[in-house]
Amino acid sequence: KRLFEKEVPEIYNGTIEIKAIARDPGMRAKIAVYSHNENIDPIGACIGPKGSRVQAIIQELNGEKIDIFEWSDDIQQLVANALSPAAGVVVIPKDGPRGGLIAVVPDNQLSLAIGKKGQNARLAVKLTNHRIDIKSQSEMKELGIDYQAIADEMHAEYEARKAAERAYKQQQRIDELRAESPDAIDIDSVDFTYDDDDYVPESRKEAEQIPSAAPNANQEAPAENEKDVEEMEEAARIAKEKRKSLAERREQSYTSKFEPAAEAAPAQPSSKKNDHKHSYKNEKQEERKPVLKKKPAYTAMQPIYTEDELAEIEENELEEELSASWNEDVDYEEYDEYYDDEY
Repeated sequence: KRLFEKEVPEIYNGTIEIKAIARDPGMRAKIAVYSHNENIDPIGACIGPKGSRVQAIIQELNGEKIDIFEWSDDIQQLVANALSPAAGVVVIPKDGPRGGLIAVVPDNQLSLAIGKKGQNARLAVKLTNHRIDIKSQSEMKELGIDYQAIADEMHAEYEARKAAERAYKQQQRIDELRAESPDAIDIDSVDFTYDDDDYVPESRKEAEQIPSAAPNANQEAPAENEKDVEEMEEAARIAKEKRKSLAERREQSYTSKFEPAAEAAPAQPSSKKNDHKHSYKNEKQEERKPVLKKKPAYTAMQPIYTEDELAEIEENELEEELSASWNEDVDYEEYDEYYDDEY
């Protein structure tokens, strides 16, 4: 116990309590722990990160194995935890003058519950301070005992006892609070009953009084409101018509730049001839000849230049593009033999 207090800070400060310890010195030990803080796992705190805390204690005890399990007020749960690593343990009371408990385990868990030379069962008896007889499920069926129903009945009795204890503690707390503040209102003694016919909410009374205060104050108001609504509707209708006429004028005066391209005829595919020597120069000139884009006609805008000036500008741009793409000083026919050999 002192070794655990040294290695586990939660045990030292009292957050985790060691309820019982049973040891077979040098061989195995069982320890039952309980956490007073529901947010702290008592088993995980004792084991530590990657088992560092419990391993330090095992080394101090020269390799003694330690089983850590959680303490419970329910004797059924406590015995089942004490017989770990056996699983599926069902605990029922034992009839007879000496009393005790019977732990029913599956057939394949019987040897694990008893342990080597009865070590596991012996430590469980010492830790719980109850006589425990371990039997297999097949033995209980041969005896004709419905152990599951008996275990459920025993658990129901435990739950009823715990509920009575909680109610008693709650009543004690209420009595303490009443003793501390005797002038406090007792909610149980207050009568909340009333007659539905006589009760009228305050909000309803105010709503009923408002119309009776000025019955003829706003008789002409509906007519004025209707006149305002008609004027607003007329103004909205006029504004809508103006927007519609403006949109129609814009559609008529504007021509999209994509319409001339869509109306133009598709280009005919060029047919290649086998005589590359005489046709290569003409084909290259046609390929490099720039495609003149037809400018959209804007009826609403007046051009800055005259038609003669625009034609002259277009001719100059065409000559510049042709001179940039075709060099007359280069004899392109010299390369015809290379293309003839290649193709």
